[in-house]
Amino acid sequence: MTEAKTYPPVLDACCGSRSFWFDKADPRCLYVDKRRETVQADKRKGRVPIVINPDEQADFTALPFPDDTFDHVVLDPPHGKFGESGYMAKYYGTLKGIDWRDMLRRGFAECFRVLRPGGTLIFKWNEEEVPVSEILALTPERPLYGHKSGKLSKTHWIAFLKPNAKVEPRRGSDVGSDDLFGLRVVGHNAPLPHFFAAEAEAKELRMCHRDHSPACLEVVRITVKPNSPIGLKTDSKHRKEAQV
Repeated sequence: MTEAKTYPPVLDACCGSRSFWFDKADPRCLYVDKRRETVQADKRKGRVPIVINPDEQADFTALPFPDDTFDHVVLDPPHGKFGESGYMAKYYGTLKGIDWRDMLRRGFAECFRVLRPGGTLIFKWNEEEVPVSEILALTPERPLYGHKSGKLSKTHWIAFLKPNAKVEPRRGSDVGSDDLFGLRVVGHNAPLPHFFAAEAEAKELRMCHRDHSPACLEVVRITVKPNSPIGLKTDSKHRKEAQV
């Protein structure tokens, strides 16, 4: 009988050069990246070679691990459309020339697939080019909290928790038994990661959202069907025109 393979409790799904790790060889983590290379991407004085040497070489959109394997997943994907031959692309990877929305959507799904119920995922994103709200709209998972860092506070660290079981939504007196309300960027399919029991709460957030003007957002009714994925239905009466 073949014994099941065991893994460390932590997965870094896009480890790159492991730049933010205190211990770049921490045995508690399995370091994964689709690249394996050493490059001298910048010849300026003081620049050291970029060493990308994962424990396992794999793409974060198709991870070779069983479901519910890791207690903690770190997801730090490429975040900019850098030229492929430049230092930034060699260091961080690049979104240039690819369907990056589809890549990130599949990457989120894979990372949550291999995360155990009750486990945590830490997502890192720099919104120099793409606002973090657009990225969070690519996953149905709800973030817990986040923190900004960097000189311009454009780097976000965001925590997620994979549910242990189905969590009953908080209900309000103005909501049907299977209804929640959320916000969605006009023209996008996926809602933003904010859900409310009362339509009024969603409308209130729409008028004072940090990243989007009211004209860019619409209120959507979210119907939760038993034993099936969340379905969305948009009702024109729930759309509120921007104030002028």
